[in-house]
Amino acid sequence: FTPEERVELARQSITHLPNVEVTHFGGLTIDFAKKVNAKAMVRGLRINADFEREFDMAMMNKKLYPHLELVCLMASAQYQFLSSSLLKEVASLGGSINDFVPKPVAIALRKKYPLK
Repeated sequence: FTPEERVELARQSITHLPNVEVTHFGGLTIDFAKKVNAKAMVRGLRINADFEREFDMAMMNKKLYPHLELVCLMASAQYQFLSSSLLKEVASLGGSINDFVPKPVAIALRKKYPLK
């Protein structure tokens, strides 16, 4: 999906969260954080590889913008194995992804990968 499509799918998926805003940015995360005057950033972790990558980014971000705090949330066990490529593969082969993604995302993936 394009960045604009991803933003729209995220917006559709969080309509029940009135205090959450979805936007797209390019460039360094810290530059965006400064622009919106963020005090903290929340990131999700699934597997060890995520932790290693997030740790490296956190250390660099801390050096570049010491005022930004990082909070990492561990994914529930039922979602730790998921990846966008795995979900796309299951959808393209006709498998159900309804238990893994919000309804707007499942619908969009079915449209993007129609059964042949």
